[in-house]
Amino acid sequence: MAEQGREDQSSSHLSSLKGKVRQKTDGMRADGDGLGQPKKAEKPAKMVNWSGDAGAINDAKVEKEKGSGVTGVLGAAATAVLGGGDKKRVSSGVYEGVGEGGVTKLLSNDMLARIERMRIVSNRKNTNRMRGEHLFGKGGTSTEFSDYRNYVEGDDIRYVDWNIFSRLGRPYLKQYRHEEEMQVVLMVDSSNSMLFDWKFERAKQLAAAFGVMGLFNNEKVSAYTIGGNEGGNASMKACTGRGSMPKLFGYLEGLEGGGNEQMEEGIERILKSHRGKGVVVILSDWLSYGDVSGPLTRLTSVGLEVMAIQVLSPVEIDPELDGDLRFLDSEGAGMLDVSAAGDVVGLYQEYRLKYERHLENHCRLRGGRFTVTSSRDDLKHVLFDMLLRKGWVR
Repeated sequence: MAEQGREDQSSSHLSSLKGKVRQKTDGMRADGDGLGQPKKAEKPAKMVNWSGDAGAINDAKVEKEKGSGVTGVLGAAATAVLGGGDKKRVSSGVYEGVGEGGVTKLLSNDMLARIERMRIVSNRKNTNRMRGEHLFGKGGTSTEFSDYRNYVEGDDIRYVDWNIFSRLGRPYLKQYRHEEEMQVVLMVDSSNSMLFDWKFERAKQLAAAFGVMGLFNNEKVSAYTIGGNEGGNASMKACTGRGSMPKLFGYLEGLEGGGNEQMEEGIERILKSHRGKGVVVILSDWLSYGDVSGPLTRLTSVGLEVMAIQVLSPVEIDPELDGDLRFLDSEGAGMLDVSAAGDVVGLYQEYRLKYERHLENHCRLRGGRFTVTSSRDDLKHVLFDMLLRKGWVR
């Protein structure tokens, strides 16, 4: 009953926003200034892709009607139907700031050199029993000192601190941190909404960075895609060691976006085959109609600490829209007509920020972390400044 209640509440967010928008536009129609009775001097109507939980604008992709043809920026679904489109906002597979001739087209060589010296910081310390290089809370045989304890009969006298014994006359044992294996799981959203404004490319770049950190610290790294169509390049089996970098880069570079699988469906599918504890890095725009609380709980219950990154376009973060618009869902058949869109941008921002807090609270309640980044943010700033300050990496 609780799960059903959360799903109903999540689904009601979009209905609530649509209701408010329709009330506003109906009022404008009554004044003769809406979609029903456009002024002669007004610009032609536009169409903007719309999708998302909590009424978020999934893709601020605008198309203008000029005569009998349609031009402008189209989402993946709209492009397939109408054709054409301004390629300036549609993902092109080109990675900004990465020159040719490097180890990978995802990251430049100078960024790789810095990433190789970094490591992922886990708060929950979910580790497997196999020996690794991730420090665990219990005592072990690493070189990092942990604490002292009283000597008891049968203890190895090699670990007695003889300096303390000479001063206090009582034997104490030195304890060291135990090093175990931590698995790094990468989940990249490849749904239609991610194909807008370099979101998919940025998600793959961040996945490559986290994967390199894991491989260079001898952690097992596996990768999966969410949102794509069945039969695609869905997963990369767990691998370890720097020798697996070509495998990681080849997998991420070969990913193709497009599909309408929901976030919760993808996570449930992955957990049917995944084994191992550690951290899971989820890279997505998180614009989904479904309830995310259930999948996040499932990830935590199997021993994975959630590190969720929401990748949004600058247009989705701060849209500049006006006039008469039609919002299209790039992952479904939804449609919403809006008159004087500039007047409802504030309402959109309110719902977007509310949804971000909703996601952050769900992650924190499960011991995880959440952050938001723009697809156009400087990658060096994101990796070497933002994530360092937030304590995600060191």
